[in-house]
Amino acid sequence: MLPKARGRIVQIGPVKLKLTYPTRPCKWMEDAYPGPLKALHPNWRGGITSCVLEPGEDRIGDDVKVLLRPPEKKLLLPG
Repeated sequence: MLPKARGRIVQIGPVKLKLTYPTRPCKWMEDAYPGPLKALHPNWRGGITSCVLEPGEDRIGDDVKVLLRPPEKKLLLPG
């Protein structure tokens, strides 16, 4: 999901977020246990940042809904 998540708006309980940009697995994780950085990063499996559109208090077990899925941008190469 994450490689196609940018621009989506999701709701977790009362909280609404706009997913903005991928993040890499962090160096601290790699320092604690070598290997995840190399394994996770190529397929964008680190995480994603977001902007809070509607704040609130989320709880374990809250429903997660995708409210907006922008169309995927297709890259057209010459030739």
